[in-house]
Amino acid sequence: MTALRGDVVWLAHTHDVRSFIPPLLALIVLTTVPTAILASDPGPSNGFRGLKWDDPPSQDMIPSDSTLHGMTAYLRPQDRNTSVAGLPVELVTYYFHERRFCYVLVGWPLKPKRATFDQLADALNKVWGKPDDVKETGERFWVSRTGSTFAGLRRHEGPELGITLSLGNATCLREARERHTGL
Repeated sequence: MTALRGDVVWLAHTHDVRSFIPPLLALIVLTTVPTAILASDPGPSNGFRGLKWDDPPSQDMIPSDSTLHGMTAYLRPQDRNTSVAGLPVELVTYYFHERRFCYVLVGWPLKPKRATFDQLADALNKVWGKPDDVKETGERFWVSRTGSTFAGLRRHEGPELGITLSLGNATCLREARERHTGL
């Protein structure tokens, strides 16, 4: 025990504590900068809830009547009583183009409180960083650095109030739109 205490005292006397500050600061910068960069890349950039972009529909999915740009919609029974960003969702719809996972739309209950939109926006800001674009309507959009993934948070006004979060594979969605519209 005394030998250890003596080593600590020797270390303190032989090394100026200020000499540890530059390497410590470098270590902090090297660990936080990559984390901040990754946080600003919208995610989940490789899909949603265990389903990766371009995956086929999973066996637990049920086809839905809904379509978007000619894409086939699917639902998962386990998404009925779930939450995203800590808030219970009304509906999660997965869209597939040529059996490839392309887009997901998450909807929160109708007639939400404004605080709900703000809570969602704050939660997404913490995960993905500040949005790349904020519209006058309050809509927020994030785009990955590579441009391959996008996300949008929208508040819908009118007879059906609600909030939606859309996440998608930009290339796949573009292909679906072009094929559906012929442009």
